[in-house]
Amino acid sequence: MLSEIKQGIYVILGSIVLLGLSFIVYFGLFRVFQIILNPEERFGFVMILRIGYGIILVLLAFLNYRNNMAEWLKASFMSAGLGTFLIGLSVSLYETPILAYGVIFITLSATTFYLYRTQQKWFHYIPIGMSLLAIWLYI
Repeated sequence: MLSEIKQGIYVILGSIVLLGLSFIVYFGLFRVFQIILNPEERFGFVMILRIGYGIILVLLAFLNYRNNMAEWLKASFMSAGLGTFLIGLSVSLYETPILAYGVIFITLSATTFYLYRTQQKWFHYIPIGMSLLAIWLYI
């Protein structure tokens, strides 16, 4: 049990670090798109970049559950992927909050169902709370 508590603490700390790194990478991608592909300073690409990047991170997080990395690291990647995707989605859909809340609910419900069906330990559910906290703090 003590080992699982330690892994839970690692998930929280790893989630914070990976979520921060994911936004640093996003900012770098944003700057590359802005400088190279956007000389006229039109920002139509932002929503696609924001949501696309989040979807890629969520898919990579789910794929991590098929490899042999440490359990706490899998959960931390899930937190970074969910947080990045849901924050990007919330910012992009700020004019339609009902739609944003619906997608957030569906995404987190599907994640919970996946974790339950694959019989993951309790600390794998931490990313759900961490992503909700990240949305609440960011928005």
